[in-house]
Amino acid sequence: MQPVKYDGAVADIVAAYNSIPADQKVAAYWSTDAAGPVRKAIKDHYIEEQHQRCCYCGHHIATNNNAVWDGEHVISRETKPAFMFEPRNLAVSCKDCNIAKSVKGVLKNKDRKTFPSKSTDYIIVHPHFDEYDDHIHWIGPVVYAAPSDSRKGSITIEMCDLTRYARQSAALKGSVYDRRFRDRMGELMITRTQEDAADVLAELELQIKKLPKKV
Repeated sequence: MQPVKYDGAVADIVAAYNSIPADQKVAAYWSTDAAGPVRKAIKDHYIEEQHQRCCYCGHHIATNNNAVWDGEHVISRETKPAFMFEPRNLAVSCKDCNIAKSVKGVLKNKDRKTFPSKSTDYIIVHPHFDEYDDHIHWIGPVVYAAPSDSRKGSITIEMCDLTRYARQSAALKGSVYDRRFRDRMGELMITRTQEDAADVLAELELQIKKLPKKV
């Protein structure tokens, strides 16, 4: 993903903020009127760059309306206000992912002073430094970590509550990791042979036949 580039008056606002002593940088500056042009430039860029898809759940929201999208700081601005306008710390996310992630820590070294610029610096899937499909897969509303994932996918799924789509689809209350949901669908997703998959599908078919034809 290409990072946002600041131009003209927006670049001047960013430069002015970056020149402030570190102990005077505060998260609240993001929401000020003075930062408004920068927020718009960031959202406009990443909405287009991400093809109207959330950086965490990957779901498509067919609008460029800034109000629908959250400007996402991978490293939260509350914990690291110095990185507020660092282009590689920015993306757009859907509001549900942003709320779920909140200010949770994403760094392996939380005391890092300089901006972490490598995939290995992060415990979650990073929109700039990682390939999403290498870590997270979707089958309809069901999300799971890629078989080759090194825990990043699993942590991102938990941190951003990506299982909410399956919960909503299945009309389940509580976690989709409970027995009702995972037993057979989970097995189907990790089967390695056609014979194993056929066995799981046969049992799923029996379960489906028990469901009412209409709600």
